[in-house]
Amino acid sequence: MKPLQPNHKEPPKLQERHHQGVYRRRLISMIAFFLVGVLMCIGHHLYYTSLVGQVVGNVDDQQTALRYGTTFAYLAQVCLVTPVGFAYTQWLWKGLERKIVTVNALDAAFGARTSILSLLDAEILWKTRAGLILAFIVWCNLAPPLITPATLFVNPSLVPHYTMTAVPCFNISGPGQPERFAYSVPAKDSGANGLGANNLSGIFLGPRTIINRLSAATAAQGEILPIIPPFVNASYQLQFYGPTVDCQAANSSIAAIIDNKANELPALQGSVEFSNAYFAFVPYMSDSGYKAIPSNRLQQPTNGSNQLWMKFSAFVINSMGQQNPEPRYLVCQLYNASYNISLDFVEGHQTITNNSLLILNEVDYPQADLIAPSDLVQYAYSAVMWAFTDLLTGSMGFCNDKSPNSLSFAFSETNTPILDTSLLGTSDLDVIFDMCHALHSSSDSNTISGQRLHDIQLARNQTLDVLIPELAYNITLSFMSDSLLSPSITTNVTTQDSVNLYAYHSMKLLLSYGATIFFALIAIILAAFAYLDNGVSNDRSFSSILSSSRMPGLSEPFHAQLPLRLPLSPSLRFTRVEGGLSFNTASSRFTNTIEGESMAEGIFGRSSAGRKFKHDQLNILPARLLSAFRRIIRPSLAQGYIRITWTCVS
Repeated sequence: MKPLQPNHKEPPKLQERHHQGVYRRRLISMIAFFLVGVLMCIGHHLYYTSLVGQVVGNVDDQQTALRYGTTFAYLAQVCLVTPVGFAYTQWLWKGLERKIVTVNALDAAFGARTSILSLLDAEILWKTRAGLILAFIVWCNLAPPLITPATLFVNPSLVPHYTMTAVPCFNISGPGQPERFAYSVPAKDSGANGLGANNLSGIFLGPRTIINRLSAATAAQGEILPIIPPFVNASYQLQFYGPTVDCQAANSSIAAIIDNKANELPALQGSVEFSNAYFAFVPYMSDSGYKAIPSNRLQQPTNGSNQLWMKFSAFVINSMGQQNPEPRYLVCQLYNASYNISLDFVEGHQTITNNSLLILNEVDYPQADLIAPSDLVQYAYSAVMWAFTDLLTGSMGFCNDKSPNSLSFAFSETNTPILDTSLLGTSDLDVIFDMCHALHSSSDSNTISGQRLHDIQLARNQTLDVLIPELAYNITLSFMSDSLLSPSITTNVTTQDSVNLYAYHSMKLLLSYGATIFFALIAIILAAFAYLDNGVSNDRSFSSILSSSRMPGLSEPFHAQLPLRLPLSPSLRFTRVEGGLSFNTASSRFTNTIEGESMAEGIFGRSSAGRKFKHDQLNILPARLLSAFRRIIRPSLAQGYIRITWTCVS
């Protein structure tokens, strides 16, 4: 097909400013991409929110959730980066208007969206700063797909389930249970058959060995013994009746009796006790008055009580702020109480919470009766108290050695099992350890030994009136570690299954998408301003690049390097170019002649009045290229002629 004959007539002069309109499809596309991107961001947030708290099934389920999240992030990125790219292209043409740049700078400007190194070109940094900012935003908006999918993560959690199952529960009064706590034998009388008139009569002889063993273990550890859980992770509540101990200060009459019993203690042979720092015993009333039952009672018929009397020396701070040892007296009594506890097991580790402990009534020591039926529950309660008091009775004091064949010296005397319990660290026994330190140490330092610090930590530095009831409480609950003493009952148990649940850092996703949306919106506003200011729409299509490079004068510097190959020669890279595109709506034919100074309106909508064009040759565009321009540029523009004014400047 032959090219059109050139028209040598002068094109009619244009007005100084003639806006040719905006390519609406491009502007609508920018807004549409932006809105779709915002919807993808919202959809990503809502999708992750819907997964929060759901159980992660298998590996495929977790990967599927991440795939969907990555898809949302990718679509959001594409839709929000595209309008920024449109804006950058428009500002690129605007930034190059009436500016002289080198070919190297043009390459960097057109490659800024595909190569981040192009942003480092000094000439572009100086001459197209606004467009460069948009190119930088394009690169920054690529970050959300790297951040947002990872905001969904898996959190190991425990999910509750409710079921009725068997759990151990303390039972001291159920059928056949008292015999598992107390040891007793049938009573006898002087009848012909040698048996009591009532076979239900018995004689209480003490606790079963299992009661002694569990009590001693609890007192040594200072905590409740491990209870077998129904599940590794479970929680439930129990209510039952059991023994407890409460301690109160002794009145003056009881204090006098305790002092008398303390003075009656026999000293070691050849020694004289000059200070009694701790003394505890089980009292009982005889015909001759109160008597003290020594520690480690034997399993034999004996009178006794369900009380523990004690005396000890404790520091009291006087009005001068000084610590002075003073005697204190306690009376501890056995009671029947109602327990309400919550048991929680996490990975087998137990936590027991005391919801309530209601003391109901005193429990007296059983008296031998050969006629009346025995109260076996009373036997069981008394057996627990027997084992409990055996842990605390005894004495601690200080003596002087008075043996005739030895030197006289002072020493401490201890004869009590409390040394083997967690109560040894009580602050009420500090006087004893301070006196021992003063007797056996030549140093005046009050430094506490490491062993004593460990004991204090175990007892939490509490007083005996607090620690003794706590120990009785712990012993009662420790009986639940044995199936004989705590048979199973069925109750509602909350099990905790270890599962992986979805969790979501919403703030990180919203901040990431929020910044991306904000910059994309700024880019759209700048693009709209550039469209209005330029008067026409531009892009980086082949037709746009081709139409701006058809002048022979512009192509002459490239002749030495045809076919074009990289890298460009230095002379070509630093060739300076001045750009613009003009058209005239008054003519429907293309012209290739530009003479002298002409009035031309550039593609950026600015007048070219007073511009000196270096070349006067313009190739005629083929019909197919013209058809492409009609699809790209508004139809009103396609009716005029287009004058390419890319010019090489010497």
